[in-house]
Amino acid sequence: MDPKVSALERAFQLASSGRVATVHDLKRQMDREGYDPYVVRGPMLKSQLKNRIKAACGRHQASTDLK
Repeated sequence: MDPKVSALERAFQLASSGRVATVHDLKRQMDREGYDPYVVRGPMLKSQLKNRIKAACGRHQASTDLK
């Protein structure tokens, strides 16, 4: 856990990283890293995170298709 990075900021970092496939995975990873996964709640926030995860997975898929 980086004390300079808030739990909410870390959630967005993970969602954009391509390392998680779902919000549930994101929350588990946050917990493993020592962040409070409870900050990820509410339909608007979850929707934003899902969209970032989807976009990150799309970028990852596009880069593997080029190989």
